Amino acid sequence: MLLSKRNVFLLPVLAAVVALNVASCSQSSKHRILTFFFEGVPDQGAAAETVEESASLPEDDGSPRAFERPELVKPKFYWHPPYRNNRCNECHDVYQGKLIKKPEEGLCISCHTDPPGDREFVHGPVAANACLMCHHQHMSPNPRMLLAEVKSICFRCHQLDDLLVGKKHHAVLGAEAPPVCIECHDPHGGNNRFFLK
Repeated sequence: MLLSKRNVFLLPVLAAVVALNVASCSQSSKHRILTFFFEGVPDQGAAAETVEESASLPEDDGSPRAFERPELVKPKFYWHPPYRNNRCNECHDVYQGKLIKKPEEGLCISCHTDPPGDREFVHGPVAANACLMCHHQHMSPNPRMLLAEVKSICFRCHQLDDLLVGKKHHAVLGAEAPPVCIECHDPHGGNNRFFLK
């Protein structure tokens, strides 16, 4: 039987109706509907196989394997302590949800009492209290809640061509694994020119 053009347009609507019915019905009804449409649905009440994080690969007995299961790795996140501990009121108005004040108006330095802006030479974003140019306010997969890897953040503003003027950076930037900028420079500022440590 061929579907008419009108019926083809009704298929998504029918699928949505079936999905809503499945979502709102009992477990036994869901199982009946799923087994009607799909093969291989596990029996009702059968425990799903779970893989524990502590599971390790089998001992290597020298036999060839088609594939090996990779290690299970949990992504690591770095959290801003007030966010992690549900102390949102330290930065946000409890009733409106808005920030108490903008980071540019000194929100971050109200808790971070050792402001790097007290140094002789201050990095531009630090001088402008633009902490969010480099750091995330809640959490990040990067240490110190950075928005990206250190080099990526530096090269958002600093052009590689500008760094290669003269001979200062040729040796380090031309290396196979150039060092991270903060190995030599303090990202916030310092008492030496170019924030050299």
